[in-house]
Amino acid sequence: TLEQLRENLRYRYPDLQIAGSYSPPFHPISREEDETIIANINKAGADFVWVGLGAPKQERWMASHQGKIHGLMVGVGAGFDYLAGNIKRAPKWMQENNLEWFYRLMQEPVRLFGRYWHTNRKFIWNAYIKGK
Repeated sequence: TLEQLRENLRYRYPDLQIAGSYSPPFHPISREEDETIIANINKAGADFVWVGLGAPKQERWMASHQGKIHGLMVGVGAGFDYLAGNIKRAPKWMQENNLEWFYRLMQEPVRLFGRYWHTNRKFIWNAYIKGK
C-alpha cells in the first residue's frame, strides 16, 4: 500500500514533498522500537504526520504520542487505501449526494455496521435533543 500510495501521490501532486513513510509491524512494539519510530519521524522534519492505522487505533496512537511528535498529526483512516487504489470509491452520484458512507456499508457490512450503528445512533439522538 505505501509504495502504491507514494506513486499515486507523486503522479497527482508532482511538487509534493514526502519526508518519509513507515508501516508499523502487526505485533505490539517495544518501548525501544517506539522511541526509534518517534526519533525517525522527528528527524524526517515533516510538517504533517498522516496516520493511517484505522479507527480507533490511530486516535489512540496519536493521543499517546502527543507532545512527542513534532509535526501536526492527522488521522486519515482508510484515506491511504483510497489514494493507493486499494478501495474503490463510490459512484460519483453517491459522492455528490453524501452517500459514500452507505456505499462503504454495502461493501463491508460486517465490519462497518456495528461502528455506524453505534456512532450514528448517538449523533442522531444528540442532534434531535439539541434541535428541540
